[in-house]
Amino acid sequence: KGEKMNIKNEILRKCTTSVLSIAIALSITGCSQLIDLLENDDDIENPSSETETVNAYVIGAPWGMGETPNGYVGTLSTSSTGDSVVNKTYFEISKTANKAKLDDDFLYVLHSGSNSLYRIDTQATDEENRSKELSLGTNLSPWGFVINNETAYITNNTAHSVTEVSLSGDMSVVRTFDLPSGSDLTPPEGEVTYAYPQDIEIIDNKLYVALTNQNSSRFPVGPGKLAIIDLDTNETSLLDLTYSNPASFAYSDLYPTLLFVIETGTVWPADNLAKLEVIDTETNEIITEEMIESDSSVIEIGPEGTIYVASGYGRVD
Repeated sequence: KGEKMNIKNEILRKCTTSVLSIAIALSITGCSQLIDLLENDDDIENPSSETETVNAYVIGAPWGMGETPNGYVGTLSTSSTGDSVVNKTYFEISKTANKAKLDDDFLYVLHSGSNSLYRIDTQATDEENRSKELSLGTNLSPWGFVINNETAYITNNTAHSVTEVSLSGDMSVVRTFDLPSGSDLTPPEGEVTYAYPQDIEIIDNKLYVALTNQNSSRFPVGPGKLAIIDLDTNETSLLDLTYSNPASFAYSDLYPTLLFVIETGTVWPADNLAKLEVIDTETNEIITEEMIESDSSVIEIGPEGTIYVASGYGRVD
C-alpha cells in the first residue's frame, strides 16, 4: 500500500476510460494505472473518519461533449486510521479541464474548451469565494502551463502562441507571444505546418515550448522543435529535435541544467515508439537520446531523481 501511495504522489497520471479522464495535480500528468489502482485496491474506500490528509488533487473530466455531465476536482487523502479516501465532490468544474498544477495553497486548473484558467483556494472555507476564473480569450485551446512565482505561461494549441498571465489579485492576461509557423518550421516539401504547442517549461528566465509541427489535418509531418523564448530580450529561437511530435517535458532542481523531452512520433499509422531526448539548457544542445519501445507521452522526475516514463501499454518505465 505504501508503495502504491508513493507512486500516486510522485507520478501524475492521466487516465482515460469511456467515462472520464483523471490527472493527479502535482505538476504531473499521465497514464492509466491510477484508475486501476483506484478500482482494484481494496484499501481505497470512503471511511467515515473526519480527519484526512490530502495527498493529491484529482481532475476528473467526462468523455465527450454534448449532454455529458461536468467534471470535478477531487481529492486523494489518507484518513486518521490510515485508509485511503477518494472524494469526488471537492469542487465541480466544466467538462473540458485539461491540466492542473498545485502552487502552495492554490490549485490552478486549465480548461481547453472554455479557454480559461481557474484558481481554487484549497484552504478556503467559503464555498462562494473559493475559486476565481480568468478568461484567456477565444479559440485558443490552452494546452499546458508552467508557474513561475506570480506568473503563469500557457501554451495555446490552436492559436500557436503562449499567453503570460499575472496570478496576483484577480489574475489578468499580461501579453502574448506568437510562435513560429510555416517555413520557419522547415516542413517537408509540399507541406505547410504550424506550431500546435503542447508542453512548456521555464529555466533561467527562458521559456521552452514543445512545437509539434503539425499540418492542418493535425498530423505531425515536420520535425519536432523547441521554441526558446528569452524573457529578457523577448527573442525566440528554435532548437531542432531528432524525432517528431514532442509531447511533454520534465524538469527538476535535481538536474538544474537539463530538460527531459518525450516525443511520441507518428500518430497514424502509429509506430508504437517514443524517444527521450535530454537538452543541456546552458548550451541548448541535445546531449542524450534514447528510443523507447512503447507509446509514451508523459515523463516525470521523482523526488529521488529517478526518471519515470508513462507508457500507453499500462506500465511505468
